[in-house]
Amino acid sequence: MAEKEAREISILEQFLPEQLSEEEILQEVNYAIAESGAESMQDMGKVRGVT
Repeated sequence: MAEKEAREISILEQFLPEQLSEEEILQEVNYAIAESGAESMQDMGKVRGVT
């Protein structure tokens, strides 16, 4: 049963987008913070609005 599930996971992974590295995630977060002008945790909503 575990072998079958492993094969299914392998098939499904072919359709998933490539995951970002930790460095890429940090770059995106830092970009969003800079673009929003956020200066504290109270500005979190501004960061969420940056796309």
